[in-house]
Amino acid sequence: MDGLVREAVFGDAETKPAARWIIGEAARPGHPSASIHDLYQAEGRESFPPVHRAGHQSPPLSYDAARAVFRAAPQIDAGAFILKSPEARIGYSEQRPGEYAATIQAAAIREGFRGPLFLQCDHFQISAKKYAAAPDSS
Repeated sequence: MDGLVREAVFGDAETKPAARWIIGEAARPGHPSASIHDLYQAEGRESFPPVHRAGHQSPPLSYDAARAVFRAAPQIDAGAFILKSPEARIGYSEQRPGEYAATIQAAAIREGFRGPLFLQCDHFQISAKKYAAAPDSS
């Protein structure tokens, strides 16, 4: 997993997206994609284990920091995590959403965390013109 993360973050134009895809596929069994709506509904009914939020990190979570979060999961009885990275941090951290997702998913896999991961990128405004022109929009 460590090598895949290295490629997902520092790889060339071909290996970076391939490594991110492999990590995403490896994450599916223990961390399936889901809407946060159902999580909020379950929390309201108090029918879900504790949810821990690690939001708005400055800078966004690195692989090593995310591993520490997931290592702590059993100690805090974490049933799920909501991890956020606002759009404004992409500019100075240069950590695009695809890289952020890959590092978080890989850290969860590496540390054996099994449970929902809700990855949010807050405050995004999409310009179709800029999106189409972006060299790495993943």
